[in-house]
Amino acid sequence: MKAIIVTFLLLLSSISVTAIAQPDVNALELEGARIWQMLPRPSEMIRYPGADGLSYYGLNKEPEITTVERLPGGEALEVVVSKKGSNIYSAGVQATNQIKVSTGDVILAAVWMRATQLPEGLSQTAVPIALQEAKDPYDTWAIEQANVGAEWRLYFVHGTAPEKYKKGRMMLSLQMGGAKHTIEVGPVYLMNMGEGDVDSSSLPGNVNR
Repeated sequence: MKAIIVTFLLLLSSISVTAIAQPDVNALELEGARIWQMLPRPSEMIRYPGADGLSYYGLNKEPEITTVERLPGGEALEVVVSKKGSNIYSAGVQATNQIKVSTGDVILAAVWMRATQLPEGLSQTAVPIALQEAKDPYDTWAIEQANVGAEWRLYFVHGTAPEKYKKGRMMLSLQMGGAKHTIEVGPVYLMNMGEGDVDSSSLPGNVNR
């Protein structure tokens, strides 16, 4: 696993759209191993997990990489949504696959998030997390709503790929246009468990709070 992360770091200068950063690779590796152990069968990491490898759209202010102690990797992408969009998907953050995916592969995404500014009067804010095609019409084949609060938490979504995807053709989408809020996004892991049915009860999930 470490070799995969180190390789992604070497490629980072050509794929990242955020500021130059120096994530803690060992911590990212250890977190990846922890998530790997949550899964019912061996899996493959299919993207570099650091927050400095994320892309974004629909924002008035360019997100910044911030230092966050105790968060795996030590960094987060601070995303400021200055006003509610016409649709919840009007603004967001994305992470694409960097290794091909085959039809029928079971994909699990794990995302660290917290809200540093919440909508007025609320203790949580809704951020749908979706697995989808990374080009128009952006067909979605798995989606879960993350109720993001002020504390760091790991959120999950999983689904079965309906077709094969070359590098960069599948993505995790964090849809943030539903409210005025500020969300910090930490490491994002995309794990491929390969083809074959997986019992949903054997996978980590989101618990409503």
